[in-house]
Amino acid sequence: MGWNKGQQAVLDSLSENKNVLVSAAAGSGKTAVLVERIINTVKNHKAGIDEILVVTFTRAAAAQMKTKIVKKLEEAAENVKGNEESQYLHKQLSLSSMADISTIDSFCNRVVKENFNKIGIDPSFSTFDKAESDLLKADILEDALDELYQESTQLRKIAYAFSNRGIDDSAFREIIEKINEIADGYADPDKWLSEARIKAGNISNAEINDLVWVKKYLEDIKKRCREYCKNYKKVLEEIDQLLQFEADKKNRESLIKFYNFFKNEYEELCIVESSEGLSNIREAVAAISWPRYSQCKVLSKDENERMKAVREDCKGFFYKKLKIFSEDDLRAEFETIKPIVDTFLDVTVFFRKRLMEEKKRLRKYEFSDIAHFAYEILYDKENDTPGVLGKAYAQKYKYIYIDEYQDSSDMQENLLNSVARRNESGTITNVFMVGDVKQSIYRFRQAKPALFLGRKL
Repeated sequence: MGWNKGQQAVLDSLSENKNVLVSAAAGSGKTAVLVERIINTVKNHKAGIDEILVVTFTRAAAAQMKTKIVKKLEEAAENVKGNEESQYLHKQLSLSSMADISTIDSFCNRVVKENFNKIGIDPSFSTFDKAESDLLKADILEDALDELYQESTQLRKIAYAFSNRGIDDSAFREIIEKINEIADGYADPDKWLSEARIKAGNISNAEINDLVWVKKYLEDIKKRCREYCKNYKKVLEEIDQLLQFEADKKNRESLIKFYNFFKNEYEELCIVESSEGLSNIREAVAAISWPRYSQCKVLSKDENERMKAVREDCKGFFYKKLKIFSEDDLRAEFETIKPIVDTFLDVTVFFRKRLMEEKKRLRKYEFSDIAHFAYEILYDKENDTPGVLGKAYAQKYKYIYIDEYQDSSDMQENLLNSVARRNESGTITNVFMVGDVKQSIYRFRQAKPALFLGRKL
């Protein structure tokens, strides 16, 4: 098979000791390239087929991948010259039945089965199907709330506030279930639940501006601001072009006045874009004067309307739509909502504890539980580093190949990182990923396309 320039560059990257992310659209042959790179890994003696971990997102995809790899190995073994190389490739063929080509769930299941004693669970465990787990969760949550309602007047009040006129607490339960679902998508649910709690009281401006959602909010404002600055700059360049060819004094004065009008607002927008923190951005936005717009008689009607549209779009966002809260505003809001948020999180933690107790009694778990068990086996959360077994698996797997990387979750990302090889500075160096962020379909399983985009950048 002939490879195009981009595909060949991906195959040639095998000689480099670093992670590789291949971002390619559907039908571009990225899976074929992945298979070819795996075969080249074996043929070039970079790793045996039993020293490679290949992760896909469905069992069918894993089976197809394994079939393709075995077929390619057979072709390579038939076409190779030299007895020694032939023996090597035939050995790889014999080992292919043991190749770790599977879904992330299967990989986790294998890790837990092999190391069940490390986390104190029965090795004869089984897994729930979705209908079973949904019923169990509903029952456990009902029992947990019945118990908690009797103990807490505040909980009853909050649940009532979220209920349908006090008729039932289904809306309240749905929020608990959603929080639990989101927590399960993280490698360390307990840590996420702890960090989700709202700080109040003496929280500093720096701490407020360092909150993930505040940083995202400010970045969205600044991104929008950059877009407007870009549009303003185009207008300024267009007016400047006209000035270079305008000889009439009055026309030039009119164009200069019009230019300065846009220039002043452009500079004010630049201050917004360069500001840091809620209060500073708020002050910079409030400082934009937005004087009355007057058309430039030198320009045609269409030119005036087009330039006016740039300005009105910007003014509409910053002057009419955008409301920026200060750190003091948020501090006051935190004091108000903290008891509510803490109550939801307290109930979720209690519910998760009771749920796990029942699962252990039944010796039956969800796939997310198995993934968390595997992570606990492989990663030392206390020291925030791969554990002894994680490092042992890293020695086993010389290369890790991930198909459909755009559907990775925080859980899957951290889990595979715990068995990846690292250089002396701790940087992971042996992971090869392929995917297309536009094809992300596993949001319901807490897939995070942002992980893909972060790698791509």
